[in-house]
Parts: sequence; C-alpha cells; structure tokens
Amino acid sequence: MIKNKKGEKDLLKTISVYGLVFWTVMFIIVSVMISFGIYQYPMAKIIILVLSGLLAYLFTKKTEPKKMMVAVFIGSAFVAIGLLLNLVISYRFDSQIFRSVYLWISYMFVIIGSIAGGCFCNENNRRK
Repeated sequence: MIKNKKGEKDLLKTISVYGLVFWTVMFIIVSVMISFGIYQYPMAKIIILVLSGLLAYLFTKKTEPKKMMVAVFIGSAFVAIGLLLNLVISYRFDSQIFRSVYLWISYMFVIIGSIAGGCFCNENNRRK
C-alpha cells in the first residue's frame, strides 16, 4: 500500500499504480502470446481470463479494503484504467479489440477477482 507524506495509506494512488502494473503485465503476456502465435487458441484465452481474475484478486487483497464496496470500486477502477489504456495504446495495434468477447469477459473476471479479494480480506479482518 502506497502511503502519502503524512504516512497515511493513499488508496487512490495505490489503485492507480496497481491498475497500471496490472494492465502492463496483461499487455506483455498477451503480446508475447500473439507474437508466438498461441493467442489464437482457446486455451490461451482461458489462461488470460483466469490470470486476469487472479491478478485482480491479488492486487485487491494487497490494498486491504475494509468494505465490500471498496473492493467493487477497486475492480471497477482496474477496468476503467484497462479500458483507457486499451483505447490509447492497444487500439493502435488492433482496431477490433473492443469487439473481442474475451476482452469483456476478462473485465468481468477482474470485477469478480476484486470482489473475491475483498471477501477474503474482510474475512481475515473479522478473525483478528
């Protein structure tokens, strides 16, 4: 968790950094799969879907949301950052990117992963 100058946790900055890292990791993995010609296979796309949910889960859990709505906000922020970066960067390489069903399903997995990360984080907070 990133802290501000006062030493307090800065949730928005943390979400922004995690969202950028999240998108960059996914962009690199998909780019490598495309360059090796394996992204065309359904199993590669399934791996990307699972990986997107897993990364969202891990990053959301790392932010330690106190409420479930914060976890939903984090997932939504990851999706918004991904949409923006895909529009600015990925669209130049593939103008059909937003027509991909797998892209939209992966965004759904991001939201679900973030909710799961928030659930387990809240469960751990209750046990303390």
